[in-house]
Parts: sequence; structure tokens; C-alpha cells
Amino acid sequence: MPAMILTLPPYLLHTSISILNTRFNRSAQLSKDYLEAVKILEEVKPKRIVSNNTGIAYKAVEMGI
Repeated sequence: MPAMILTLPPYLLHTSISILNTRFNRSAQLSKDYLEAVKILEEVKPKRIVSNNTGIAYKAVEMGI
């Protein structure tokens, strides 16, 4: 399968790069927030939690919370 070559006019390329940077930064921040939440769960070891975040809820179940 040949590689795809993407050619965009400069104004669209700049916009595309800005969107990708924003998404990457948001993703990186979410990863940091998740890791911090897991650290808190490990340190505090609560009996139960209420969370609207399925990743945190899943981790809590894994930890026996």
C-alpha cells in the first residue's frame, strides 16, 4: 500500500497543526489528571467513591474499592 501524501495550503496546514496541538495538550492533561486521581486512590484508600469517570471507576474496582 503506497504512503499517502497530504498537501494542504499553508493556512489550512497551520489550522490543522493548531487543532492537533490542542488535542494533544488536552490529552496529555487528561493523562496527568488520571494519574493524579489514581495516586489519590492509592494513598487515601477510600471504602467507596462516586465518579463520573469510567476510567477512575474501573481502576477503583481493580483496587477493590
